[in-house]
Amino acid sequence: MSKSGEKKGDYSGLEQDLHRCLKCGTCLSVCPIYRETRLETESPRGKLALLQAAAEGDLDAARKFRQLMLFCLGCGRCAAACPNCVDTTSLFYDARAVLSGYMGVPPVQRLLFSTFFPSHKLMSAAAFFGNIAGKISAGGIIDMIFGESKPALMAGFFKSYSWPSFMASYKEKKSGGEKIGFFVGCLDNYFYPETARNIVRLLEEMGYAAVVPQDLSCCGAPLLSLGLKDEAKDLARRTIAAFEDRGVTKIVTGCATCADIMKHAYPHLLGETGEDFAENVYDLVGFLTHCGRPLPGTGKIEGKVLFHTPCHLGQGLKLADEAKDIIKSVPGAEYVEPEDNDTCCGFGGIFSFDNPEFSAELRDKRIKSILDAAPDMVVTACPACRRQIDTGLRKAGSSLKTLHLADFITKNISGG
Repeated sequence: MSKSGEKKGDYSGLEQDLHRCLKCGTCLSVCPIYRETRLETESPRGKLALLQAAAEGDLDAARKFRQLMLFCLGCGRCAAACPNCVDTTSLFYDARAVLSGYMGVPPVQRLLFSTFFPSHKLMSAAAFFGNIAGKISAGGIIDMIFGESKPALMAGFFKSYSWPSFMASYKEKKSGGEKIGFFVGCLDNYFYPETARNIVRLLEEMGYAAVVPQDLSCCGAPLLSLGLKDEAKDLARRTIAAFEDRGVTKIVTGCATCADIMKHAYPHLLGETGEDFAENVYDLVGFLTHCGRPLPGTGKIEGKVLFHTPCHLGQGLKLADEAKDIIKSVPGAEYVEPEDNDTCCGFGGIFSFDNPEFSAELRDKRIKSILDAAPDMVVTACPACRRQIDTGLRKAGSSLKTLHLADFITKNISGG
């Protein structure tokens, strides 16, 4: 027990990586949270210093420490910018795992993210009934009473659930061609099933056979964010096993976050098993860039197109330029870029539920930069970013809609 009467966790396993931090402050210049608050304790450098103090047994205020460790978007900018290659993302995940081990996780969050999200059947039932509740309660009443708060966010989230989900309506085709596994993910399955269908269509138009395991739902990102490391390991093993015996050569997902988690977190969680799997995981941008086959489509899109770069696509997967090149390759598309195009939309997974007002502030700044560029359409490669931006556009009174890259490309397919 500490002087304050709170239990302490064992952070000693993180010390070697923590000592690599040079305290140079490069991360401060790229952290979306520090750029807003200017508080050292809320910066990556400040959090690493606190984490090092905890590892050395010099930190008592565990509850406040946990709040600071969770006050992070998980965007990966600090890790990408670090001149000494400190893997802050993994360090913060590991720190949360230590904290959850002796402080626990709020029961509702544990139930939702460790029981419902990993289960396709339970998530389908929860989303279906949540959709009904959302439509009843989100007709302006919740927004009026709660504004940008947790009840309003949850009601609005479930209100946009689409039925049937992709998995509920998809029937796998028996076709030839190289087998490509498709990891659908939570949001495209339950909220953007048309996008999931368009990804399958793209694969088939390019001569591939799509393989879609029916019992997968979540990649594990929320579990890692909450510090539920053992549950994240179990889910990673289940995901790998679902593709293992299907004869697939690559795994594609339409969610940059899912791809980043599978490529970078799975090796950290599972060692060599995770590394072997990660080598064959691609987000859609990476797959289209490296597969060596031309994009389908003979149509033409007229207008100015703005691409919002998801944090995990640009920082984690390093595919920001490749995404823009795909946009530019479509006939008639005039690519436009807003100022500070590397700005986070503010969603950050569970961050937006825990910090709805701060998340909305970041979102609204991003929306202003988008509207200032005056595009005819907004395209992105992450369903969470898409949802956040669409919410912001609606609140700003704009008629613009956000498309996933897969939807944008299939609009260019003749008859699409």
